[in-house]
Amino acid sequence: MNLVLIKHGKTDYSLNGKRQGRTDLSLNLEGKKEITELKEKIKKDYKLCFSSPLKRTYETAVILFPEMKVIKNDLLIEYDFGELEGIPFSMPFENFPDNKIKEFNDMKFLMPNNGETFEDIVDRCINFLEFIKGNFQAQDNVAAVTHSTNIEIFKALANELPWYKYLGDSRNFQGFIELNI
Repeated sequence: MNLVLIKHGKTDYSLNGKRQGRTDLSLNLEGKKEITELKEKIKKDYKLCFSSPLKRTYETAVILFPEMKVIKNDLLIEYDFGELEGIPFSMPFENFPDNKIKEFNDMKFLMPNNGETFEDIVDRCINFLEFIKGNFQAQDNVAAVTHSTNIEIFKALANELPWYKYLGDSRNFQGFIELNI
């Protein structure tokens, strides 16, 4: 089966380098423009399209697939940044002495208090892949509009690599990837 993972378009938070996590923002004008341009690059023969329940992903899905029913799926939701929601990624870690720092792929990640762990996202990604495998045929094309961290984890899982292999690789990624699962 071909699973096409699409990252949502830009929001005001993403333009300003802020952690948006579960903050439910709509696409801004630039985000709508980039998704409209992306529409020309994505093939159209999908069995179904799934979307994270957040506005930015659902709006992206509707722009890309206006004639297709888009199904919101909580397994595709973004990382919960807890108290770090809205905080710029550029803010020094020293400003958050009560938060843990974890390192993956030679990059440091500030862990949110009152938020999620990466393992929480991994569990959701595994459950989504199992759902897809159990409900679609090998020849089917399925689209899923989601978030960059989810895409990084899906990519590692599909390639049977450690879940953190691509963590942090796609912060500036805009577009889609195709996975054969």
